[in-house]
Amino acid sequence: MKEHEYLLENHLVNYMFKHLFPFSYGKNVVHSYIMLQLHYDLLTMHIESVANHLGYMDVDQAVRMTQSWVKEAEPNSIYFAVFI
Repeated sequence: MKEHEYLLENHLVNYMFKHLFPFSYGKNVVHSYIMLQLHYDLLTMHIESVANHLGYMDVDQAVRMTQSWVKEAEPNSIYFAVFI
């Protein structure tokens, strides 16, 4: 994952533009930052868990994992509400 950190960086930049960071949650910048950090931490945890389970992780698997996780987690507001 160290050699492909740009994948997570690109994903977070897209997240910031999509959600109009830091104004994504009204005027509460701290809450917007916490959600961004939570998004990053959960995505990283899922990618590392899958890599640990499979024993390896290549770029294609990381991209597919990121896409499937975002499609499942982002529309589901309850998913993030549990952690806050």
